[in-house]
Amino acid sequence: MTPRRVVAFRAAGVACAADPSDVERILRPASLLPAPGAPSWIAGLASGPRGLLAVVDVGRRLFPEREAPPPRDLLAGTFDGIPAALGAEVVEGILTVEEAEGLPPEGLAPVVAECLKGVVVAGGARRLLLDVRRLVTGEPARLAAQIASDATERRDQSS
Repeated sequence: MTPRRVVAFRAAGVACAADPSDVERILRPASLLPAPGAPSWIAGLASGPRGLLAVVDVGRRLFPEREAPPPRDLLAGTFDGIPAALGAEVVEGILTVEEAEGLPPEGLAPVVAECLKGVVVAGGARRLLLDVRRLVTGEPARLAAQIASDATERRDQSS
């Protein structure tokens, strides 16, 4: 089912969207902490309301061949028990869905297609409606979440 409104954002220059019910808050951290041993599409760790969050760089995760600036805005939430954030170049706001398109564009990379709920028109632009849970809950993302959890424990023990 297509939501009536979406959180609109850009990742690697691509117009994207997420269901607002999947996003607990939008953050703009001053900086990201390193995430040693994490996959290249983990931008780092950010402080969230309940500890550190692994930041999945949506641009690097879905469009690794495209040049993109590091994430500036974060869509934070708890996805299937994993506290994490999706890193975006910019969050454009919560927009009304003007139209829902049935089929995604052809020729998408498999990693994009498997993380796609569909395509919507919002804010006058065609947007990939992403399944944020699929972006966050894969095995590499679980590893990054574990790194965030371990870093939080080390930080708490050193205080």
